[in-house]
Amino acid sequence: MNIAIATGASSGIGREFARYLAEHKDKHGIEEIWLVARRLSVIEELAGSLPIKCKTIACDLTSTDDLHKLRCLLEEEKPAVRYLVNAAGMGKFKSAMNMTEVETAASIDLNVKAPALLTLFASPYMQAGSVIINMGSRSAFQPVPYMNIYAATKAFMLSHSRALGEELKVKGIRVICVCPYWVKSEFIDIAQDSGSEVKNIGRMWSADAVVRQAFADLAKGKDVSVLGFTTKVEAGLSKVLPHKLVMRVWERMQI
Repeated sequence: MNIAIATGASSGIGREFARYLAEHKDKHGIEEIWLVARRLSVIEELAGSLPIKCKTIACDLTSTDDLHKLRCLLEEEKPAVRYLVNAAGMGKFKSAMNMTEVETAASIDLNVKAPALLTLFASPYMQAGSVIINMGSRSAFQPVPYMNIYAATKAFMLSHSRALGEELKVKGIRVICVCPYWVKSEFIDIAQDSGSEVKNIGRMWSADAVVRQAFADLAKGKDVSVLGFTTKVEAGLSKVLPHKLVMRVWERMQI
């Protein structure tokens, strides 16, 4: 069976990727979507609204045991994984020294360890034409004070995704890193829930727009997807300007 796996499917970008793939299931050759998230009731509700067969998997991706349950499920069913969407993520808008041990470890485990391991577990079931979609961020292009841990995990995902795409090119497997700016989702509310040190949030994009841009960029053969002219300009400047200057500008915006 040809499947897509979407993590973080209970809300935001993960949910929109699942919806998009369900709506375009014939174009992308998908017969079933595995919806992965902690909140089972939410993904069951989503599954009931999609025009495709779904498997709902309640899973805490910060748990190594839960990650290995997914690995065992893949080994048992041996599906053809057409799409792997690593969209689960979390962050706190705080200085690294103001985060708790639990917040720090969970951010790294969910944003870095989980997608890297899921890719490792799913890759034996991929073939030419399969696609890995990893969630990066505009923050992946520069160090970001007061979003330090989150931005650093996304820098990892950007570098990991681009190198992985080169490694898997010989097998015909595509990898793209989706790097949006602010997105309207539960993520922002959770990131700012207590003690946030990030005050100035500019224009916010819809999750649907981010997903559609990602598939448009895939069709163009790109390995990084960035939505919006301003976002592209800022990402480009972050590559050429001294990072000390970029960080100072960011900090002044938060005063």
